[in-house]
Amino acid sequence: MSRWVSVCAADELLPGQMAAWDDEYWTVMVANVDGRFFATQGNCGHANMLLAGCELEGQVVRCCQHNARFDVTTGEVVQPAEWYQVFARGAGCGEKPMPPVPTRQLRVFPVKEDGGTVWVEVPDPHPMAHLFRASPESPRGRADRVRRERRRG
Repeated sequence: MSRWVSVCAADELLPGQMAAWDDEYWTVMVANVDGRFFATQGNCGHANMLLAGCELEGQVVRCCQHNARFDVTTGEVVQPAEWYQVFARGAGCGEKPMPPVPTRQLRVFPVKEDGGTVWVEVPDPHPMAHLFRASPESPRGRADRVRRERRRG
């Protein structure tokens, strides 16, 4: 099952621009590439950075955190994230290099323009998804709520 959600007015998203939409289950980024709309997951496939605030170069979005690049038309990784050596510090273990985090392909969502509005089809959440969501009172839940309010405000 899935549902179509309204992301933005088509005339508000000019070529070369991106917009984000999210609810408690999905974060979606819509990009206007030469007058055509494409939608992918809104977070980087490497470190979960929000992509809508990053840079769109043609049909490639560059993550502003580790420079991973993704083709917004297909979701494919164009360039994996640059690896910066990070060390884990713990009691009695000294410093150990942490393994690199792989860069995953972005999920792509169907998009349509209807009546001057950009619509994206997102899957309905799994019936048990509420069990895996962050509690609104948890630090992650509060951060998610603040992020959604900033985008709407």
